[in-house]
Amino acid sequence: MYRQLLANAAWRRFTLTAGFQRLSVAMAPLALVLAGHGAVGSFRVGALMASAYTFADGIASPWSGRLMDRVELRRGVSVELGAAAVILAALAGLADARAPALVLIFLSGLAGAAPAGVMGGLGAYLQRIVPDDLRERAFALDATLLELEWMFAPALVAITGFLGAPVLAIVLMALAASGALGGARLLRPQQPSGHIAGAGGPWRSPQALPIYFLSAVMGYAEGTINIALAPLMPAVGARPATAGLLIALLSLASAAGGFAYAAFSGHLPGDTNQRANVTLLALGLCAILIAVAPSLIFLALAVAACGIWFAPLNAMRTLILGKLLPASQLSEGFSTLSAAMQMGYGTSGIATGAVLGIWGPRACFIIAAAITVASALGAWLLHHHSKGSQDAQPSEPPESHQ
Repeated sequence: MYRQLLANAAWRRFTLTAGFQRLSVAMAPLALVLAGHGAVGSFRVGALMASAYTFADGIASPWSGRLMDRVELRRGVSVELGAAAVILAALAGLADARAPALVLIFLSGLAGAAPAGVMGGLGAYLQRIVPDDLRERAFALDATLLELEWMFAPALVAITGFLGAPVLAIVLMALAASGALGGARLLRPQQPSGHIAGAGGPWRSPQALPIYFLSAVMGYAEGTINIALAPLMPAVGARPATAGLLIALLSLASAAGGFAYAAFSGHLPGDTNQRANVTLLALGLCAILIAVAPSLIFLALAVAACGIWFAPLNAMRTLILGKLLPASQLSEGFSTLSAAMQMGYGTSGIATGAVLGIWGPRACFIIAAAITVASALGAWLLHHHSKGSQDAQPSEPPESHQ
């Protein structure tokens, strides 16, 4: 099943580079919260550091991805990873020296913005090195590995916390970025494909906009699960800290879903777009189960049911976008896709904070489920209507040969 991918040296080098890079990013939320508290004694400062990192990454991603499309890809990825490693090392040193909160927050934002185009650039690299018949499986496996890293990274950060050295987590982030830089130097050079005259940015493509929107919806659903689970725990007779175990279960279930999708992607009915819409609908329906869960066991099963769909959704949306965009816009397009998901995730945090104080945690999941289900149905109808319109168009008359 995976033998052809494993035999591909370019894919192995990509996986090494992407693995180190995403490990650094996945450690950031918890690492910055703990480092901020360790440096100035305030979880609030740590939360602001984590927010600055996330929002700077999301805002800079499309522009950084556009730059990546204009330069030789390996060089662009290497420069951004090198900058990230240097900034993270400086942040670790200043946090250890207990620098002022504003300095730490500012540097956290720089650390998020510096490698913002790397994820999109590596996605474009994967699109170029994998043959068409393996591309869907490659993206599915990549999404699966991403989930495993997001499960492993918080545990790694927690160990530094238990050791009483939270700043060590930022050092590990810097080392991971350096490891990614070493992996990037092993990649094959990829020259830019050239700018298409008159082409707007991929974020303005009418065909791509629904994909970005649905990615934000998925990010909103995932963010709600990660943020609102802890407040929901007392309602099912559990301690808030139990939410950490369920979030790990979410990532584990997502990895399992990604492996299964990679194994059977070539045998599934329908086109990829409609499969993605049905998968998003399934995610929304499973989110309803979280909202109504009467016990911890039922809640764990509902969280696992939600997790199954995330990695396949990531893979399908990436694959669809890769088919829509020209080669000259792949890095920017994939970076924008990542940014859309992050913005959805960030929006869920703001919405959850507001809803918790009014209607409680169950309402957070009801709202997330309603948004997800409505978006999936709307996307399904839009695609069905668009496909029907194309089928109804008369074919071009044959040219006459006189």
